Amino acid sequence: MSNLLNLYNKYTQIAKRSSLNTRSILDIFEYVLDIKIGILKDELKRDINFFKYLKLKYLLDRFINEKPVEYITHKAYFYGLELYVNKNVLIPEDETEELVNWVLSDFPNQKINVIDLCSGSGCIGLSLKKKCDKFNVTCIDISKKANRVAKYNANLNNLDINIIQNDLLENYDKDFDILVSNPPYIYYKDNDVSKSVRKYEPSIALFVKDKEGISIYKRIFDELDKKHFKAAYFEIGYNQKEPLTNLLANYKFKFEFRKDINNKDRMLKIEKLL
Repeated sequence: MSNLLNLYNKYTQIAKRSSLNTRSILDIFEYVLDIKIGILKDELKRDINFFKYLKLKYLLDRFINEKPVEYITHKAYFYGLELYVNKNVLIPEDETEELVNWVLSDFPNQKINVIDLCSGSGCIGLSLKKKCDKFNVTCIDISKKANRVAKYNANLNNLDINIIQNDLLENYDKDFDILVSNPPYIYYKDNDVSKSVRKYEPSIALFVKDKEGISIYKRIFDELDKKHFKAAYFEIGYNQKEPLTNLLANYKFKFEFRKDINNKDRMLKIEKLL
């Protein structure tokens, strides 16, 4: 038998020394033990069997070695939704919630067809559907495994959306009003990408081969140029405003960049000129 509180205290101190979030240590304990742990940690003042101790220690060691806690507990939160995540989808980021806010402010309570392109876990499309049930949401991703996660999250949150496996908008002939996308835009040799992200998050959802990181945007813009739509919204890299502005000069689009909470240009909206 092994004492939980001693284990918790040990790994909390290790996390502090490593500048890791100590709350994540508690999340791992709650995940393995399937309990909620209060402020006084009374739930940890007991022993556990050796096999659960080994599982806890293994997962805690993975976290200390920079595996994101979301991939350990398979749980992430986005715009008030609890989501299942695994190695096949990106962990939703707080900054992406600002993109959702932009869409909701432009199209409040309207009955429209919405595409979440490169949808991954489905976080954008599901949060839009949760906030506005009138939206007819379709999540599109090239990854079959990612689409399974999105379907699981739709069921988890009792939300009715469509999920399609497709390579961006190629051969997609259904009508839609708005498109929202957080596509891959990081150059695969970018030295600023953390070891944890490069090791654990799916490369297909992150990386592109062109240094400016705009090749996927170009493919999407080429398809949007052939279609009728009201607006398209994108998350972009903090250093991509200039190359995207140059790219957009080749299309008849009206466009607007918007800064995120950190005062960086991280969002783009485009509309088709009449």
